[in-house]
Amino acid sequence: MFIRCTLTFLLAFMFCFTLSAKKLAPETTAFVEKVRTLRGSSYAQLNGTIQHRRSGKSAIAIPLYLGLIIQPERTTGQIILDNREGYLLGQGRSASASSVLPMQKSTELLDNVGVRASDLTLAFLFDEVIGEDENETVSGLVQCRVIRFRNLKSGEISRIYISKQHYFPLKAEFFRQGENKPWRTLEIDGFAEKNSLYYASRMRVEGPGWRSRIIFDESRCTMGIYDASKPVKVIKKLPPKQN
Repeated sequence: MFIRCTLTFLLAFMFCFTLSAKKLAPETTAFVEKVRTLRGSSYAQLNGTIQHRRSGKSAIAIPLYLGLIIQPERTTGQIILDNREGYLLGQGRSASASSVLPMQKSTELLDNVGVRASDLTLAFLFDEVIGEDENETVSGLVQCRVIRFRNLKSGEISRIYISKQHYFPLKAEFFRQGENKPWRTLEIDGFAEKNSLYYASRMRVEGPGWRSRIIFDESRCTMGIYDASKPVKVIKKLPPKQN
């Protein structure tokens, strides 16, 4: 009886400990809420290039267009690669409200360069928050809080390094289920300004045997305040497929 009671107590203690471990600290929840909250509405039309290199293959460069309408309740937009492969984007303020709709049957270009639509829209910030690690610096300069997220569809875990001062992600590490080393990483290493609005102008994404750099050409990028009464056309039509 003593052994049975002791075992019951230990199981109850472990269960309560597990529940409390999963409970987020209020300051973590408040910080993530600030990161996710957008004030005002804006638009962006960004043109650039994805430079990709894979082991044993020649480097390639693919023209990239990213158009976004960013509003407090929702972000909508489009990605176009090489003027022939497009994706329509939607991102509400939760992971379940995220969508990426290919405009054609093939997704070859985006798949082959290792870049995800969520890398460009930062949709991973709306995954489930599961904890916070010790603060770290990025590039030895910027103090960041390190928040852990979990994608409910894939189970993938991410560690996102978010600037404590600007509430903007600077680095992301992605982990497959059950693994303790990241299988892909993303880092933003450049910013540009248009009309007093800032955007990530350079980022790199790396995985096993490959790496990609995303570079937006500042001379071909526009940003501004979005006025619903005078909407800016950020969604483009793809040209007819060439035979």
